[in-house]
Amino acid sequence: MAKGMRPEARLRRAIAEQKEHHELNYDPSDDDVYTDEDAIEDLMDECGQDASGSCSLAGTEYCDWECPFS
Repeated sequence: MAKGMRPEARLRRAIAEQKEHHELNYDPSDDDVYTDEDAIEDLMDECGQDASGSCSLAGTEYCDWECPFS
C-alpha cells in the first residue's frame, strides 16, 4: 500500500483486500457473510499493537508500508 495514502483510505483498501482474500481462499458455500467488521478483526489479529498502544512491528517493513491502522 502506498505510504502517502490517507489513513481512512488505507484502511478501506485493506478491508477490501482482506475481503477479496477471504472470498478467494475460503469455501463460498459458508452461510456466514464475511463483513467489513470480520475483515477488520482479521487485520487486527495481524496487528502488532499492544495494550499500551506501542507497536511491536514499528520500524519494520510491515509497519512502514502495509499497516492499515497507521
